[in-house]
Amino acid sequence: MIYLTVDVEEWFHLCRAERHLSPSRWPELPHRARESVQRLLEILADRSATFFVLGYVARRDPRLIREIAAAGHEIASHGFGHRTLDRLSPAEFRRDLRESIAAIGDACGVRPRGFRAPEWSARAWMYGILAEEGFEFDSSRLSLRPRPHRRGGVWEFPVSPFLNGTSIRLLPARVLDAVAKTLRTPAVVAVHPWDLDPGFPRLRFPLVRGALHYVNRHRTEGRLKALLQGRTLRLMSPPSGVGPR
Repeated sequence: MIYLTVDVEEWFHLCRAERHLSPSRWPELPHRARESVQRLLEILADRSATFFVLGYVARRDPRLIREIAAAGHEIASHGFGHRTLDRLSPAEFRRDLRESIAAIGDACGVRPRGFRAPEWSARAWMYGILAEEGFEFDSSRLSLRPRPHRRGGVWEFPVSPFLNGTSIRLLPARVLDAVAKTLRTPAVVAVHPWDLDPGFPRLRFPLVRGALHYVNRHRTEGRLKALLQGRTLRLMSPPSGVGPR
């Protein structure tokens, strides 16, 4: 049993990509998330996942977010402008969060109950703000011992660093399967649309960072399918007043 999660963002929202592509240029860049998200919807068929939607994408392509919701998937927030929390004050984070809520609501009529910080940039102070803004769960941390737990009034669902998009691209399917089996609680798997997009434009990253982003993108779909095969998918959002089982 696993929690499959998707960070709905564009190829130009890669970690620290704003150093190469200013946000002022985003509107003129190719919109590639749609095709990969639709492919994920086909892979999932009758099963449901949690989609952490970036408010920017919801504003740019609201129809895509409606398609995700109409397919029965859970809609959560990935913030609005993909700004990491180490670059935001608590007040700025609250404004970004509210802007994402509005964009998602306008796109599909859903008020998100979950949040994931861009680039795993969780900060201790964010949990109180999430609770105050009506959020019930978060999945913003990588952990070698990923067990759901309460933190600051919300449920935290950590992600194994061996089950995020980078690892799915770099590790053989048998290793991913072994990692999922060793966890005592349902594993949280995290992918991005660009993980399944072999053709997205390349940016000039340093060698290691470039390898982490570009190597084996053509293998992601097959490895993800293998990881999902025979496993039950669970949504993160618990019934009101009930924690993870």
